[in-house]
Amino acid sequence: MSDRYYAHIEIGGILHPDMLEEFIELIESNDPSEFCKSNLEQQDTNSCGPLLNSPLESEIKRINGKYTLAFEDSSARYGEFEEIEDWCRKNKLAYRRQSSGYYDSLPCTEWYDPIYTDHAHNITCSNGGEALVYLSILKKAVSEGTITEIIEINDRVTNTPLPALWITDGSKGDEFLLVPDSPSGALPA
Repeated sequence: MSDRYYAHIEIGGILHPDMLEEFIELIESNDPSEFCKSNLEQQDTNSCGPLLNSPLESEIKRINGKYTLAFEDSSARYGEFEEIEDWCRKNKLAYRRQSSGYYDSLPCTEWYDPIYTDHAHNITCSNGGEALVYLSILKKAVSEGTITEIIEINDRVTNTPLPALWITDGSKGDEFLLVPDSPSGALPA
């Protein structure tokens, strides 16, 4: 069995300028096969391609405040970007990673956004990207009265838009930049 299969990740949030070099080195050392334009820039999030030989730093600065940084790898180990995801959680950058399944590994979506949660949520998905919930979890949720929470988490993981990637020191009230689709800039409850 192969332990390498397709994964796609989008990253957003506030990236302090002092962390930019480390962030770039981390991504380049993981050598994702293709960079993508953001789903905010292109409706088809699976439409990826080389950035016309643009260096990663230039691309990050080009999308600054406008789009998420997105890339994919057709042969990511276990369909994950483990080091990148760990770094994002440690540094409070939001991400959504979608992985295809392979043999005994089912497709999944992992989502982390420090505005909404303090840990990553990982849900199993169908090949079409629809969230799947194990019957044992549903039975437990029904008996404990937590079924609404299960539905909300699954909906948030698959549907909550990620904030754009911002390179800023956060000195100008930039936390309001992180709330997608919020005309008032109010942080979620």
